Amino acid sequence: MILRAVSSILNFIFPNKCIACRIFSKEVLCASCQEKFPSLPSSYCSLCARPFFSPDPSEERGHLCGDCLVSKPPFEKVYPLGLYQGILADLVGRMKYRKEERIADLLGEWLGTKLQTQDLSIDLIVPVPLHRERLRERGFNQAARISDAIGRILKIPVEKYDFVRVRRTPLQTTLNREERMKNLKEAFQVLDPKKIDGKKLLLVDDVYTTGSTLTAATKALLKVGVQSVSASVVARAV
Repeated sequence: MILRAVSSILNFIFPNKCIACRIFSKEVLCASCQEKFPSLPSSYCSLCARPFFSPDPSEERGHLCGDCLVSKPPFEKVYPLGLYQGILADLVGRMKYRKEERIADLLGEWLGTKLQTQDLSIDLIVPVPLHRERLRERGFNQAARISDAIGRILKIPVEKYDFVRVRRTPLQTTLNREERMKNLKEAFQVLDPKKIDGKKLLLVDDVYTTGSTLTAATKALLKVGVQSVSASVVARAV
């Protein structure tokens, strides 16, 4: 099981305690919480990973959701660790808002281990950047910490400084998809296009909600000559 693939370093960081429920456990995530982990359902959109909860047996992997049929996203595919629910939503919240940076390392290792099972052709990992003011407020970029852990697992270099957020945007949480896209217009910039020109990138973020952030970031990367962009997130909102 992917969640059991935890390095000895992480076992040292989380000694004898479940990271989710905090009860005694020799595993980083206890057996009970592993059973409750919000994994993707068996059927989901082959592009954006939107879950299909329909009981219709004809809905199988490879199908596209309505949004992707109407407007195909610029990225190749999204690879999430799980759904933005329950245990996973709680871990993401603690990572971002309680500044529990070590959780980013753990989630990144889980995600990297899952990505090892995928047929990926990637030259470089790039985290979605934070604006410098928000980075100063939060103290760290969770997407960058997650990317570092993925890079260690996949043995792929991580580029954290060439792709930047040049415009501070209001928080996306209260906006709909159209408002989010407008909010993110021209928010990203590549400082030195030569570093990523012609490369196949894995763009990393924490949560996929409407896809507006990944869409805007992907467009900015493709604009400067990147060959392709796949994406990976910790959690896919339902």
